[in-house]
Amino acid sequence: MRDEYADGVWQVELGPLSDPKLVTQTVGEALSIHEEPKRPFLQTLIETLKPKRLLLILDNCEHLVDACAEVVDALIRHCSGLSILATSRESLRVAGELARRVPSLSVPEADHDLSVARLMEYESVRLFAERSRASNVEFVITESDAPYVAQICRRLDGIPLAIELAAARTVALSPEQIAARLDNRFKLLTGGRRTALKRQKTLEAAVAWSYELLEADERRLFDRLGVFSGAFDLGAVESVCTDEEIEEWLVLDLLTQLVDKSLVVTLHERDTLRYQLLETLKTYAVGRLNASDEDETVRRRHFEFYLALAHEAEPETEHGPRQGEWLNRLHSEMDNIRAALLWSLEHDSMRALDFAGSLGRFWYVRAYWSEAGDYLRRALKSALAAPADLRCTALWRQGMMASQKGDYAAESELYEQALALARQTSNDRLAAGILNSFGVLASDQADYELARSRLQESLTLARKWNDRLVLSRVLNNLALILYWQGDFVRSRELLLECLELERELNDRYSEGIALANLGYCALQTDQLDEARTLLDQAREICIELGNKYTLASTLTALGNWSCVKQDYGEAEELYRESLQVCRASGHRQYQGLALLSLGDLAFIQKDLGVARDHFSESILIARDMGLKLYMAQTLEGFAKLAVVLGDAHHAATLFGAADSIRETISSPVSPVQRLIHDENVELALTALGKQAFDSAWNKGREMTIEQSVMCALQQQ
Repeated sequence: MRDEYADGVWQVELGPLSDPKLVTQTVGEALSIHEEPKRPFLQTLIETLKPKRLLLILDNCEHLVDACAEVVDALIRHCSGLSILATSRESLRVAGELARRVPSLSVPEADHDLSVARLMEYESVRLFAERSRASNVEFVITESDAPYVAQICRRLDGIPLAIELAAARTVALSPEQIAARLDNRFKLLTGGRRTALKRQKTLEAAVAWSYELLEADERRLFDRLGVFSGAFDLGAVESVCTDEEIEEWLVLDLLTQLVDKSLVVTLHERDTLRYQLLETLKTYAVGRLNASDEDETVRRRHFEFYLALAHEAEPETEHGPRQGEWLNRLHSEMDNIRAALLWSLEHDSMRALDFAGSLGRFWYVRAYWSEAGDYLRRALKSALAAPADLRCTALWRQGMMASQKGDYAAESELYEQALALARQTSNDRLAAGILNSFGVLASDQADYELARSRLQESLTLARKWNDRLVLSRVLNNLALILYWQGDFVRSRELLLECLELERELNDRYSEGIALANLGYCALQTDQLDEARTLLDQAREICIELGNKYTLASTLTALGNWSCVKQDYGEAEELYRESLQVCRASGHRQYQGLALLSLGDLAFIQKDLGVARDHFSESILIARDMGLKLYMAQTLEGFAKLAVVLGDAHHAATLFGAADSIRETISSPVSPVQRLIHDENVELALTALGKQAFDSAWNKGREMTIEQSVMCALQQQ
């Protein structure tokens, strides 16, 4: 900037200064301006600088902020050619000040595996590499080091000092070793330049320097904020961090002061202002809280707050006009919910069981299946003396989580235990919900007779208690059984009744499922315009609520629609989007369906190698999860490949195996698929002759599931 200021650029380092009375003198020393007899030194500064045009840099004002503000205000008001650049953790709050918050260096995102070349695009990584080479001239970031360097920069929040101190450790430690020791960062990150200020030689000293400048109430609140994980809102702070020492009315001012002093950052989430400690500052706050005599009290208040939130959310996530809003809110609070749950599992297992059970619908809709199942399992194991209704609900919820992982044996056992408890306590409402889930389990295993029996029993109880929520879900599940068995007309009738109930209840989650199912029916009966409208509506609701697994199946159905319209480019795009959603959310059932659809599409486009690869992956998922309908469909896909490849005997065997599976589940080939299916069967029959064809067909029908899978995968 020297060319822009005729009288130069001057820096005043205030870091070493401790006496606020010496600010004026230190500025004068930097500018080579000396005191005059019988005249205030500030006045001398003003008179000297008044005719000049210069830039004055005041570095590190935070510990002398009042004195700096007084000096800056006086100089700016009287010296029109003077510009001042002040660095501080908080604004000086003087007239004419323009504040620019300096962000941390850019850091790699947590879910991205990046090459070294891509990694070097981030400022924090470049700094780490430069400082590492300054300490160790042989240092180079390799591809194997890349994920650890990314982790170091991310976990140190892009803070330059922290990254410099970490880089200095590359003399003795690899990036992997440094990353592994970051939980103990304040002991690891020591050293620095010999000429640096003491507070710049260790990360802990740098944070402690800033902490010690706080007022007593600010320090107390900062310590208590260590209880939060991730982001939090004002209401949470007012509930968790207040007592006779910090009253609720003080919280907003104290929190604002911590934001102003750069110890707390603000985030905007869905038009809501939230707060967060950077990980390095949180580590310091947690250490302070752990060492205090109020650690247990603050952690219990944190648990009580999020337990109350779960109780408030439970009916809202089931149905109501704010269903999506509550699902989003709980998603935003997941870090704190996890922390509260983990604390309660150690300190209050009975209420931990209540907590985890209350979040059941949220866990289910937002695909936290494995994590939720683990919390529920641990809580059930610890809270053996919990009331029967709590244990019943938790067992039911745990079964629901198992269902989405395809663990049908565990799911069945959990439902049996839950149902026994519900009947033991004569809790018909819980029994109705459990029986509905039991019916879905039987349907997933293609035991439609048992499924109808379970669902009918649930329906009877739901009507008895006028439980319209369970009633709507039972109707949907009965409709699905009819759909799988090819009765699309009756399925549609039940779905329309179900949809009417769901709209009365404002149950957007179930409405999205019903619309998707109606779209499937319309697609199977060649009502293409209606199908597209219904499926698009379902997709919008799924995206709104974050319902990933219904979204995945809806995307696949939309891809099927595009195939019928012969828009194969859009079809492939939709199938791949569905597959991506499934893999991200861990939903293997619809992952298998998306792969099956991609295989069919490749077959249509005569890309037989790609089709075989997709079918192979799909059939293994179907086998592992016991998905008999998808198994039959995939076997038929392999059979079509065999026909085209001229292996009619193999095709007839696979068609026979698929037919046997369909017979056991009472699910014939759908009308939409019947034409191409029959054409390929006829081609195999013509190629072999009736006797050879029947022999191969019957051989396939006699195969076990495992034998049919091996037969399909051996296809050349």
